Amino acid sequence: MYRRGTIADNITYSTLIHGFCQVGDFVDARDIFKDMISNGVCLDTITFRNMLAGLCSKEELQKAVAMLEDLQKSEGYQLEDE
Repeated sequence: MYRRGTIADNITYSTLIHGFCQVGDFVDARDIFKDMISNGVCLDTITFRNMLAGLCSKEELQKAVAMLEDLQKSEGYQLEDE
């Protein structure tokens, strides 16, 4: 996206994550999620819910729990509510 001059916001990231999760592509969904965090875009509950719902729907409960734990360990990071 950045190479094309597009600046992604949390809505853009959430849409991409949701789409990847819908087709079962959790590798790309996770990469987009990590990219979102590394670019300083704040997670909202919709984005986080999309990732967790996608993982849970594919019975990837351990990955969902690990994601929650990683987020809790992130120093100074918290979810924002809309």
